[in-house]
Amino acid sequence: MSLPKDQYSLVNVLDVIDNSDSEFEGFESESDGEFSPYCSNQSSESDSEVDDSSDLLDHSNQTSDQESEWESDDDVPLSSMAKLTPNTKYKWRNVAFQPPENIEFCGDTKLPDLPTVNGEVTPYSLFKMFISDEMLGSVVNETNRYSVEKNGQSINISRQECEQLIGVIFYMGLVQMPSLRSYWENELGFEPISSVLSRNRFLKLVTLLHFVDNNAITDEEKKDRLWKLRPWLDAMRQNFLQIPPKECQSIDEIIIPFKGRSGLKVYMPKKPHKWGFKLWGRSDSDGFMYDFDVYQPVPDDQVSELGRSAGVVEKMTDTLPDGKNFKAFADNYFSSVALAEKLKKRQIYYIGTVRMNRVTGNKLLKPKEMKKTARGHCVAQVERNTNVKPKIVEEYNKFMGGIDLLNMCTNLYKRYHQEQGTDKKEVLPLRKFQAACAYALTSAGKGKKRTRGRPSLEEQEILEANRSQKKRYVGVPEDVQKDEFDHFPMYDPTRQRCK
Repeated sequence: MSLPKDQYSLVNVLDVIDNSDSEFEGFESESDGEFSPYCSNQSSESDSEVDDSSDLLDHSNQTSDQESEWESDDDVPLSSMAKLTPNTKYKWRNVAFQPPENIEFCGDTKLPDLPTVNGEVTPYSLFKMFISDEMLGSVVNETNRYSVEKNGQSINISRQECEQLIGVIFYMGLVQMPSLRSYWENELGFEPISSVLSRNRFLKLVTLLHFVDNNAITDEEKKDRLWKLRPWLDAMRQNFLQIPPKECQSIDEIIIPFKGRSGLKVYMPKKPHKWGFKLWGRSDSDGFMYDFDVYQPVPDDQVSELGRSAGVVEKMTDTLPDGKNFKAFADNYFSSVALAEKLKKRQIYYIGTVRMNRVTGNKLLKPKEMKKTARGHCVAQVERNTNVKPKIVEEYNKFMGGIDLLNMCTNLYKRYHQEQGTDKKEVLPLRKFQAACAYALTSAGKGKKRTRGRPSLEEQEILEANRSQKKRYVGVPEDVQKDEFDHFPMYDPTRQRCK
């Protein structure tokens, strides 16, 4: 008794092939379509569409047949699409680390002419460097267009009103209220917000806020999860790139806290803010951002040959000029020997911690054994003085904290209540990210603020010289002090403070 085709096992198939004169004799049936060995994972509908005239398989042309069968990426084996990290074998030597020579920075860090308001550089004028009039004009046009498409009449938002909307959102981040409508309450409202925009006007603008024409976007562009914000983000990124970068650049992730519903929200349990939007950024030690990219899953065919994590550093440093001896800092999530080698060809020197599994073939001590060694022990040599710290560790700690500083400044602006619409959820938190960078640029060149602590001897002498020599106040009158009576405490029903 013959089994149906869908119940054949591997043994049944081999028996049919061995006992038949033709390669496909055992599979011929009036009801079933022809069997194609390269389309075995397709449905029965696709099998029935195979050309009836293809009775034989040309083994001499097997490669070309496979290419014709694999018309879509789904049919191509993943092994042929994968990009592997270059398998370079390194010879490790137990010698002292010698820093490279002639690596003095030769780039230009002079700031361009900063915009002014009435001849004076202000935080508002610096903020306009990142949100230009062209960007505001685009938002005004698209918002009015979208309001006509949705409601049949224009909302008539102007460029000035768009700036007021952004200012109101910033104020909401600095002044927390129980709810969104609390800012417009009669008795307990917040006058700087309620006097600029009415409640109904604010809610209407936020609901209709738009950044791109939905009808002009192709299906290919919609594969980008940020297609509704892409023109705005690209323009903002170009504005950041106008500032000349400093010598030391740190690359790390930025977390913008957010717990609403969004396809770009990520969860990182080991972070202080576990839910939010994730950005890759490159900044200096002062916290100013030069380049950034919003995180979203990368298709396998677009992954860098160095890997996903190292590809982030590669992308963030693509906007740095070659041959200027920049120093790039990153943590062990990004570090690899292949990445450092590739950046060195562009005269960008990489400094960072590294994971043990990314330096295969080395003779480093295991982490368990390394923890038992004395302080100052390093892979290159053992310091006899246990208080000596390698210079490269000091440099890493000095310049790696720029992204963390920007994270701290960004989190000072709390998100306002109940964002509406997917594109508003994702772009409005970026506004506080822009404000933090504008503040960092404002602070540049003002000098380092003196930290609190014990005053120096010079300051103490100045204070002593200017201090007036006044008689110290004594709570008890002098005649009572010298009346030669024994003074014992007395009960007084009146409550008073002790002097």
